[in-house]
Amino acid sequence: MTGSEYSPLQRAVIFLSFFIILASAVTTIVYLTGKNRGKEEIPPVPVPDDGQQQEQQPQEEDPVWDGVSLQETEDAGEEYVNETLFIGDSNFLRMVGQGVLTHRNVIGKPGKGISSVRGDRDVYLAEYAEPVTAISSLKVLCPRRILLNFGTNDLLGRVDYFISTYKNTITAIQNAYSYADIIVMSVPAMSRDTDTGYGMLTMKAVDEFNEALKDMCRELEIPFLNVTDECLKDPETGYARSEIMYQDGIHIEANGLTELLNYYRTHAYITEDRRPVKQGSTYVIWSPAEPDTIDCSALLSEVSSRLAASGFDMNSGSSEEGAVRYFYYTVGSDATDDDRSTCAGEIVSYVSANCTAGAKLRIVWGDDVNGNHVFTIKEITPCTEHEYGEWTVTSAATCSAKGSRKRVCAKCGHEETEEIDIDPQAHSYSWETVTEATCAAPGEEKGTCTACGYVTTREIIKEHEPNVTQQEVPATCTQGGNTREVICSVCGEVLEERKEVAALGHDYASSVTKEPTEEEEGVRTYTCSRCGDTYSESIPKLEPAPEPEPEPTPEPEPTPEPEPTPEPGSEDGQ
Repeated sequence: MTGSEYSPLQRAVIFLSFFIILASAVTTIVYLTGKNRGKEEIPPVPVPDDGQQQEQQPQEEDPVWDGVSLQETEDAGEEYVNETLFIGDSNFLRMVGQGVLTHRNVIGKPGKGISSVRGDRDVYLAEYAEPVTAISSLKVLCPRRILLNFGTNDLLGRVDYFISTYKNTITAIQNAYSYADIIVMSVPAMSRDTDTGYGMLTMKAVDEFNEALKDMCRELEIPFLNVTDECLKDPETGYARSEIMYQDGIHIEANGLTELLNYYRTHAYITEDRRPVKQGSTYVIWSPAEPDTIDCSALLSEVSSRLAASGFDMNSGSSEEGAVRYFYYTVGSDATDDDRSTCAGEIVSYVSANCTAGAKLRIVWGDDVNGNHVFTIKEITPCTEHEYGEWTVTSAATCSAKGSRKRVCAKCGHEETEEIDIDPQAHSYSWETVTEATCAAPGEEKGTCTACGYVTTREIIKEHEPNVTQQEVPATCTQGGNTREVICSVCGEVLEERKEVAALGHDYASSVTKEPTEEEEGVRTYTCSRCGDTYSESIPKLEPAPEPEPEPTPEPEPTPEPEPTPEPGSEDGQ
């Protein structure tokens, strides 16, 4: 049959069948291509050839982490940083100010807390006339991963509220933009002398918040970047390392921010790039134009001279032994050198009104990273007599090195330290087995001190592995029983020998179950407290009550005889 011999209906059916087969084939090819695309290596982002070797694009690999904290990896490179959106407070903004990062991928603001991520419109995108929230900006910025750094500005609140808000923020990010990996950074460490005046911004609070963040990350299965314990802290003091901290004790200097960023690069979390679009927007947080600022060094010198002339003792050194009270004065970022004399007069008046006349003062200044200049006035009252607390061991003595301990004055915070003598017995042993222990005979371990080489030995005791070979048969009132038999399953030693147990015999208790009467006998029942066996015995009838004896009839009293009447003429009648 030729094509011309098909009817119009047949030709339509043939055409439709061919179209369905073709569509099915195309759909299958598209599906298989998409399924395998995720397994292909992501090509590096093209960069201009400037004659210098470019850093290699990080390849997808299994993230190195223990379920909570990210572990050390090879340096993930500049591209890993460029694909990250850093959202946090002033320390992230300082990364921009210190040249560690650029405004291209940092959302940072002084005083920013976790609750502001969803509500505050403080992100200025290049394409938008008005600012937007950090979450609203994600679809424009298209980050591959997001590093969150919050907590310093939340320490004055409750830790449970902080975690609850953090969880809600993460959920909001995931709902708005599901293509990025979220990494939670620890609350940064603080210096021992933190000039905040609040008293609650302490390392104890930082540690408490970080433990709660770890638990949250474990629950949400989100990686935790522990920069505080592993990068910023001094392991001997438990506080932030002084050489990386700004003088206020909260903000991190450029060298510390560089270390923090390097730690992030060498504790990488790289998964499949799920972004549908990889070209992000550029944006700024603050206006790039910097206003003229006052010369704070000159201003501080003028203030110090005026206060010294007013009778205050100006302490220019770093030693602050004594009780310290803090006072703060803020100079606006728009103040210029022409305003210096006026600002100096205002600060001197402020100090004179708040500090004790003739007090020992030390004044320092620093930017609050918001453009303002904050002068911290410390009034120092030396102790006349310290009140030390208990000694605390800061470094334990060993068999080859001295230790140290300290105690702190409760009045002024002065620390007194002293050495602890070498402890010849404080060895640190590395143990190895010399003779394996068995059930029948103890073994032996040899310990070698890793510090001084001293060698000692100790006995290894291996416990038997009991196996019940015969179960206990409890004795009853009428039949004897047996104890259980326990034998070591390794060496065969009998640990519990099987013994016979005699019958227990009944343990009866009696009670009257029927009271006797004169007409019927009573019943006393005996019941065994162990098995419930019973038997009864009769109680005799009660004896009839005796008849009462009749009372005796009283005898009649005798009638008295009448006295004789005297005869006439008797002597009595004369």
